[in-house]
Amino acid sequence: MDDIPLGALLLAVVVILICSGFFSAAETSMMALSRHRLRHLVRKGNRGAKLTAHLLTHTDQLLSSILFGNTLLNAVAAALTQIIVLRLVGHNEWWLLTGTLMIAFIILIFSEILPKIVASSYPERIALPSSYILAPLNKLFYPVVSIATAIVRGLMRLARIELQTDQSKHRIN
Repeated sequence: MDDIPLGALLLAVVVILICSGFFSAAETSMMALSRHRLRHLVRKGNRGAKLTAHLLTHTDQLLSSILFGNTLLNAVAAALTQIIVLRLVGHNEWWLLTGTLMIAFIILIFSEILPKIVASSYPERIALPSSYILAPLNKLFYPVVSIATAIVRGLMRLARIELQTDQSKHRIN
């Protein structure tokens, strides 16, 4: 990583934070979307609404994919921040801790809170276009997400926690 310019690393962190914000906004907009309005748009033939409705028929898969993408991006942002701090000030535990706390705060504000507030205010405007990005990512992430979901379900079984699987309330047809 020493051959990558510092400016490119900083730009990469900014792009990653924006992409992480997309996942946060997509998650909130999908969950805040009016199912009644979505059914209406599906009946009118809106392609984005149809794709969104399809994704929402498997909410657990959709949320797991969103969380996987968001977690992966946030971890990469933190790792790149550590590389930037090491380049700027060398190996100093206090600066590494400061860098970690700074990126955590930046992620909280710009990649979590702000996108979620906007998405909850405009769920339809965000959810429908987001579906075009989330649908292929849902397929791409499927192997990792299915393994993680199986582990979670196993842990829930061990803890004797029953999973509510009533998907009928999410059906959009």
